[in-house]
Amino acid sequence: MKRLAIIVLSALVIMSCSQKKDDANSQKGDTLEETTDIMMSPEDIPDGEFDETYSALEDSAIKINGIYYTLNRNKRTARVSCPSNNERTYTGHINIPRTITYNDTTYVVKSVGTAFSYQDSLISITLPSSIIYIGENAFSHCGNLKKVVLPNTLKAIGPYAFDNTDLSQINLPNSLREIGICAFVGCKFTQIELPNSLKYIDSGAFGDCTNLTIISIPNSVKYIAAATFLGCENLKSVHLPESLNGIGEDAFAFCTHLTDINIPSTVKSIEDKAFYSCTNLDCLFVPNSVKQIGEGAFYGCKNKAGIHLPSSMKNKSKIFRVGEEGPLDLGTLQCAYMFGNNEGRGEIEGFEDYEDN
Repeated sequence: MKRLAIIVLSALVIMSCSQKKDDANSQKGDTLEETTDIMMSPEDIPDGEFDETYSALEDSAIKINGIYYTLNRNKRTARVSCPSNNERTYTGHINIPRTITYNDTTYVVKSVGTAFSYQDSLISITLPSSIIYIGENAFSHCGNLKKVVLPNTLKAIGPYAFDNTDLSQINLPNSLREIGICAFVGCKFTQIELPNSLKYIDSGAFGDCTNLTIISIPNSVKYIAAATFLGCENLKSVHLPESLNGIGEDAFAFCTHLTDINIPSTVKSIEDKAFYSCTNLDCLFVPNSVKQIGEGAFYGCKNKAGIHLPSSMKNKSKIFRVGEEGPLDLGTLQCAYMFGNNEGRGEIEGFEDYEDN
């Protein structure tokens, strides 16, 4: 009888311990779900791009074959992410895979977050044919990055994505629709071909690309945003499309080697300081379609006689003078656009939403 009592008591103890263990595991699982579900920052993505929750583990990233990712477990997609402790781990030449497998589940790699910023030892990278978005500051200040291979699935390049890299050439795919604020500021291009799929180029996108000599804007672009080519001092040849409606503030300011440019007859406005300090601009015909020219649009252009304005335009003198702030130097404008608080999407409205599918 005594032996039976001992057996029963032992069984009760085991059941109690088992229940406590199950309760502990359940709580741990709940805690894990609460603490590891993180939203992609709206600064990293176009509006509506990935309207979803990325579940990451512990330090907000998992590491597979030396590359960090965050995961969307519902849609089984992945984003290339920054190392959790900002370690400088990426060196040499990197190939991002199209898919990764984690815990026996396959995820499609759809975007690049702020993953490679300030990775000075990164030389080249190839992105897979699943990537549709490169996020804000993704490769910013990769001082030795010389080559990037972009897929023909890419739809948008986010703000400051390639800011001050060592890129001297890049092939933009014909799937690309949008280029964000200061996306290529300070790059080493001498020329770059913009695809016909491109619809929006945001402010400062190619600012301070001092080696850039030639650029052709495709017919799909309707507006040159503020400071798009600010400080491109060696820019000599610019082709503007017949679809263009307007030229933004400071768009070509301090393009000191620009000698002539053809303004299409579709343009309706040229905004303040659009060609500010284009000192060698000798010949420019402003078509009758232009109804508004902003203050200081041609300030600093030495050959005023070479700038031909519509006869119907009034108060022509304002376009050759500046306001109460007086003359501005290049550094002041660079600080305003490239190092200031460019919130939202600059002047561009209509950045398209993308579906993750």
